[in-house]
Amino acid sequence: MRLKRLSLKNINSLEDFEIDFERFDSLFLISGPTGSGKTTIIDAILAALFDRTARLKYSKYLLNENSSSAEIVLEFEHLGNDYKIEWSVKRRKDIQAPKRNLYKNGVLIADKKDIQDELKKILKLDFEHFTKAIVLAQGEFDAFLKASSKDKAKVLEKVLDVKKYELISKKVFEKYKEKKILDGNEKADIAYTIGGKCSVLDKKTYKSIIKKG
Repeated sequence: MRLKRLSLKNINSLEDFEIDFERFDSLFLISGPTGSGKTTIIDAILAALFDRTARLKYSKYLLNENSSSAEIVLEFEHLGNDYKIEWSVKRRKDIQAPKRNLYKNGVLIADKKDIQDELKKILKLDFEHFTKAIVLAQGEFDAFLKASSKDKAKVLEKVLDVKKYELISKKVFEKYKEKKILDGNEKADIAYTIGGKCSVLDKKTYKSIIKKG
């Protein structure tokens, strides 16, 4: 996922604000004095993607208290496709639930009803994993490091998409089990190929990997 552009209107203290991320190199810093809106930028990205932020369970409360409406437009590129999310909210007697639309290469592919499911398919991460591995809330920079091994594994499995390698390992194991090369105390090396590269595992290491998988 590569951010391209973020536009905000009446989001907290930012009345009319835009960032063109494509102007920057791969590494950039968001800086400024306290209260200048640094966290609001992160909140807006999370609101567009998940309809919530690390500070707010309901993203509609990002609406500036003196405004009757607010908008967020987030554009990003992922796996060669261009995506745009439009988030908007209005205040009548109370603040209404946000409306969100998701576009892929200029075509509307999801709205409020199914946008979250579609985004999860694209990003492979839900809010909890995203805010532990990609966007860390202020004061929780070490949340991922302090997470349990089980939680870390869940995040890494989704980020690295290792499921296909687990399936390869299982199929290799089944194939060689059928040929009975793992019987008794027989010492055997298992040769396997991933991505065109051949590697060799001794029997003990291979069984350990299979057991963990």
